Amino acid sequence: MKCPLEHSKFMGKESRAQIPLRITPDYIKSATYIIDNVRKNSGYQAEKQYLAAQRWTNGLKNNEKVWLGISGAATPVGFGGIIADMIERGLIDVIVSTGANVYHDLHVACGLPVRHGSEQIDDNELKKDKTTRIYTQFIYSNYTLKTRGLINRIILKRVFEKKRLVQPFSTAMMLYEFGKELADSEFVKDREGSFVLKAAKHGVPIFLDSASNHSLAMDFSLLYLKGYNVDPSPSKDIIQAAGLSMYSQPQLNIFLGEGGPRNFTQTTAPTAAEIFAISFGGSEACIRFTTADEKNRRFIRLNRK
Repeated sequence: MKCPLEHSKFMGKESRAQIPLRITPDYIKSATYIIDNVRKNSGYQAEKQYLAAQRWTNGLKNNEKVWLGISGAATPVGFGGIIADMIERGLIDVIVSTGANVYHDLHVACGLPVRHGSEQIDDNELKKDKTTRIYTQFIYSNYTLKTRGLINRIILKRVFEKKRLVQPFSTAMMLYEFGKELADSEFVKDREGSFVLKAAKHGVPIFLDSASNHSLAMDFSLLYLKGYNVDPSPSKDIIQAAGLSMYSQPQLNIFLGEGGPRNFTQTTAPTAAEIFAISFGGSEACIRFTTADEKNRRFIRLNRK
């Protein structure tokens, strides 16, 4: 059988496949050397990486529960595999993610291709080739995207037909049942490199910061029109997340990027304390891996005076 990508200019034989990154012995050795020897002895933002690693390590020693926020597009560049390995090692207790990261993580689970590309390629050329860009990463429109959407609808439809989800349900409940159903399906090619499958296996909740602004929800909307009540409850999300936060203390928040996942995670304590009038002081600490530069922001503030 011919590969659907054989004649693709940007997804064919000459392209470089994106594989999920994994926590291998070599990866640990390299990362530890960089942090302990390079970052530690550097300055400015580089040194902050060493301090963040020290704080995270101390949190694990003190049995702090790690909430991981995943923003941007981490999974199209392979980070889903690292997160999957962290779940397997018991290093993550709760995840809050954009829907895009979940959607693209599922490409790995189903063996659908993601390729290294470039942000410099003309969009008109990509369109002719039926290739879709995720900044520097490429996926194939007619094969990858349509296949992914079809699988998503088949799997969630099976969940509802088995009556495993009853309204109102949270995004975490939906992705848990979705992940379990997908893991047992004929579509799975990689159970190790997908953080969605690992989370379902180990009972790690994955909340979405939004139930609607991503391809996953676009796929599910067709089921809605066919009479399936597929919409998660925002109220259920925040009540469950606030309850989890109260009973998973001390809590260390790790944010990969900014935006929705960080905002969602930081609503848990105010929900408990201000809305439900429960005495709750919130998380122990937070580590942010971000493109924002403290030095530059301080410079801007000084110049505004």
